[in-house]
Amino acid sequence: MKRKLFFIVLICLLLSFSLSAQGYSAYNDLSKQSDPAQFGINLRANALLPAPGIEFATKFSSKLTLRAGMDFLQINRKVKRFDPTQISAVRDALIDIESEIGYKPNIDMKYKYKLFTGHAVGDYHPFSDFNSFFVSAGLYFGKPNLNFNVMLTNPKTGRTIMEDLEDPEDTEVEITDTNGKSYTIKPTDDGQAIIDALFGNSVKPYLGLGFGESVPKNRVGVKFELGAYYSGKMKFESPNVVQGDVNELVLLGQDYVAKAIYWTKWLPVMSLGLTIGL
Repeated sequence: MKRKLFFIVLICLLLSFSLSAQGYSAYNDLSKQSDPAQFGINLRANALLPAPGIEFATKFSSKLTLRAGMDFLQINRKVKRFDPTQISAVRDALIDIESEIGYKPNIDMKYKYKLFTGHAVGDYHPFSDFNSFFVSAGLYFGKPNLNFNVMLTNPKTGRTIMEDLEDPEDTEVEITDTNGKSYTIKPTDDGQAIIDALFGNSVKPYLGLGFGESVPKNRVGVKFELGAYYSGKMKFESPNVVQGDVNELVLLGQDYVAKAIYWTKWLPVMSLGLTIGL
């Protein structure tokens, strides 16, 4: 009886060793076929803005890489070429202001462009013989913002005309469109008119293609990417429009605003980056 029991245990041990060896061999073969995950950093610049950015990438196989990063840019400029008196409502308002203060004010215009977006994108390399080519899909996050600031100033003192008005509180301007809809605009206490253009939605789908690898085979590589993300319809905000919709007001007699809203639904991305393998 003991011999039979010992024989059964011995057979079970031999079978377990055999199965373990086969399982290890299969796992070893599978690990050789798949590439281990690797990591990389991409220092890039969007050539269209230009906006610097940084990405962190993980390579899961020779065909699939996932990356996440951010782009950032801020520009402050004084507008010199644009003449706001081309807008009839502005021109009529300036005539009334000149008659009250007794001089023609300077129009100081400034704009500020602020970009801070994040993204999560996957790169797929479809060709084994030409592995540097890839197609991309993912999401961008954040809203680029374009801020315009206008102030009327005294050409002699450089200070706001609000100091020269008899009644600074009585500065509202009313505009009526062809449909009879009214809009009321009131400057801030220091005489500023402010409007913000927000580029669409907070979450934006992205498609692109390019050449290069986010995790290079060598220690350092170069990557080029061309694509676009769907931003959606541009929207406007202004603390000065106290009555009416500012998104309707900006369209009055201004065909270029409607064109800008249409053409900015898709925002292009063209970047060149230096990739570093970790």
